Amino acid sequence: MYLKILIILLCLSLFCLWPGLPVSADKPRPKLLDGDLIEEGQPAPQPSQPPAPPLPTEQTASLRQEFTISLPVNPKSSLVWRLAEHDRQFLQLLRHRYQKPDPSRPGAPGQQQFDFLALKSGRTTVVFVAQPPLVRTVAQERRFVVIIQ
Repeated sequence: MYLKILIILLCLSLFCLWPGLPVSADKPRPKLLDGDLIEEGQPAPQPSQPPAPPLPTEQTASLRQEFTISLPVNPKSSLVWRLAEHDRQFLQLLRHRYQKPDPSRPGAPGQQQFDFLALKSGRTTVVFVAQPPLVRTVAQERRFVVIIQ
């Protein structure tokens, strides 16, 4: 008994989903384009391109001197900046800390500050990523080109 009902339901679902069959006599069946429904007569959407990564920010530093890179942090978003990549021949990470926002501006973002020591003259790139705590998905990326003189 259950097998007959299952076969009938399967046949009905195949008949309803068969390509080229109209859904009703007065309305044509919508077409699928990469999983998106496109109604007849509408232009097909253009494939979306991923957003271009932001251009790196340049920062200068003096040889054998400390310098700081600051990144905005909004405690409500729960995103935390982490140092993802840097060349240890050029830079040494000394510490990182959170600078609270000015108390007179409620809801203002704070700053996450990373202090480096410039070890070698030249040009290097530092990459930071913002992620929610305990999550591996990167929400945002920032690149800094550091020119050490």
